[in-house]
Amino acid sequence: MIDFHTHCFPDKIAPGAIDVLGKSADLKPFYDGTVTGLRESMGKNGVDRSVVLNIATNPNQVSNVNNFAIEKNSEDVIMFGSIHPDFKEYKSEISRLKSAGIKGIKLHPEYQGFYIDDKAMYGIYECVFENNMILIFHTGVDLGFEPPVHATPERSGRVLDDFRDGKMVFAHCGGFSMWNDVERFLVGRDVYFDISFAVDRMNREQFINMIKNHGADKILFASDLPWASPSECIEIMKGLDLTQEEKENIFHRNAKRLLNLTFNT
Repeated sequence: MIDFHTHCFPDKIAPGAIDVLGKSADLKPFYDGTVTGLRESMGKNGVDRSVVLNIATNPNQVSNVNNFAIEKNSEDVIMFGSIHPDFKEYKSEISRLKSAGIKGIKLHPEYQGFYIDDKAMYGIYECVFENNMILIFHTGVDLGFEPPVHATPERSGRVLDDFRDGKMVFAHCGGFSMWNDVERFLVGRDVYFDISFAVDRMNREQFINMIKNHGADKILFASDLPWASPSECIEIMKGLDLTQEEKENIFHRNAKRLLNLTFNT
């Protein structure tokens, strides 16, 4: 079981970060936000690997956020780094992350204040792909932010037009709370969707149709821990009208392939 979308923080700031983020989106946390707490949650919920998506909300945070990712990256807790749009030395920072064994970069258009299809961001995208790393975006609505939405399915589709060979993941099934437009602009295209904040919130019929139409080989199990319960998401997935092969692809095979993991499952 690989959870492709989780969050944790350094021990010193975890309580404050969890409190502030939970209040801003009116969400209840399901664990304490530390690496130790993440591993405890994984053990309780039968999760073997977790991908941790770190976010630098200003350029001054980039080095520290990525230092944390490098320090805590491990076989079971797979850390992604982050680059802020205003961080000028992104090329050397991405190279540093790559050299340290970091497999991907998370970008959040709402927290970081950019439109996903802004050409000013394309240098960062190109650098990530040149280093053969994964680029994962928050897409769609974020409960902590007012409109406009910075990564709509239509805008995300333009990025796919311009980067046909990049390894990309669009979180929240391509666009949280914008799933009709996801079906219009993104379903069937060469991009992975993670199912965080979708498996437990989308209309079941639409969710299953999206998996079938997009392809179960491009869907990644994800919870968004601490903002959702992994066990609840797992149980919902297990109960869906999907084949066992489709479920195995979603639960671990697709992530294993994307992350180039070699352990046996």
